[in-house]
Amino acid sequence: MSSQGDLNDLGGHEFEDLIERLLIKMGFATEGRKEAADGGIDIIAVSIQPLVSGRYIIQCKRYSNSVSSPIVRDLYGVVMAERANKGILITTSAFTSDAIEFAQGKPIELVDGPQLIELLGRYSLLEAEIQGSSPAQMANATLRNEFIGLTDGLGNRLKEAEADLVLNSTTFGDESRARTYKAYSDWLQEINGRFFEAPKAIVAISNRFNEFEKGGADLVGARRIRHQAEEVFRHLLSMYVQLRKARPPQVFAKSHAIYENMVHSFIVDYLDILRKLEEALEKVGTGMQDLNFKLKVVHADEFVQANEEAGRMLEKMRRNHQVK
Repeated sequence: MSSQGDLNDLGGHEFEDLIERLLIKMGFATEGRKEAADGGIDIIAVSIQPLVSGRYIIQCKRYSNSVSSPIVRDLYGVVMAERANKGILITTSAFTSDAIEFAQGKPIELVDGPQLIELLGRYSLLEAEIQGSSPAQMANATLRNEFIGLTDGLGNRLKEAEADLVLNSTTFGDESRARTYKAYSDWLQEINGRFFEAPKAIVAISNRFNEFEKGGADLVGARRIRHQAEEVFRHLLSMYVQLRKARPPQVFAKSHAIYENMVHSFIVDYLDILRKLEEALEKVGTGMQDLNFKLKVVHADEFVQANEEAGRMLEKMRRNHQVK
């Protein structure tokens, strides 16, 4: 046995036997196999060590695809019903972003393929050749498992945000008052400053990928890259929601709508880059060198023109004493 592919070649009971041997080497006793009605228990592990003593529900998933949130939800239900210390879900593949999000803050631990290989190696349950895997191969495997399903999860969050928008709008005051336009201008300037932080962050992510590829396998580094990718998305989504909820002064309605579209297009293009990354990581080798992380801000010229037009309209209104 020398790779995740070899783990997937094991039969279901063989894989559970391997996990049981791992648990025993880690100091647990096992109560053997117990089938719950929903298949939620593969192994019950018991610890008598101080601070971590108690019963643990172990579920083993020898999957080629990512494990999604419904499976994690089922395990959580079994843990609650059994009043166990924790549920541990071990897979040869990865977890989708919604599965990871659901497990946060709950007595659930998720162990993915790269983590499992690391544990099996640490407790001498892998053959020596696993140690000979190249850093690039390990880096690829780790990154792939961190990013599988990420783009779909983020795309769904964008759709949910658009569907959940309510008329809890930000307004800027009486349109006959100069301070209304000043308040809107200051607000948009702050949004604009935040928006143009995103391309810098994406360049930083690109640089981390290059460093990661050269430096070999690093589970912490892989999760840091994914975390940064999610942070950029949250940053952009927050701005988009604020723009959608704002009610600008009428004179800026056109330029505001263009800005909304500009941010939305940037998010869609960013998700497309992440999707290409996922596809590249599925290929043999690292597949990262040809990936282009550069994003073009579309509609920017259109926004500038519309904003200048709005400025001229506002100046005309001032001359006609429509703005005090």
